[in-house]
Amino acid sequence: MIAVLGFLLVASVFVVVGFCWIGRSTGQHAGFGESALGVWQLCARVAMERQREMETEAYGRHALLGRGY
Repeated sequence: MIAVLGFLLVASVFVVVGFCWIGRSTGQHAGFGESALGVWQLCARVAMERQREMETEAYGRHALLGRGY
């Protein structure tokens, strides 16, 4: 019984550490602060893309040509 509980504890710790490692390496999880910059950069790129789409819908493609998009 103790061996089974020990195995489950080790397996659960391994799974949690694995998910955190994968999240940090892909920049999807802030982790301990190192990957937070990656998350903010992703949010900034998404916001810029949405702004471009809104401007394209509102003003047309010709309005964006002068802005370097």
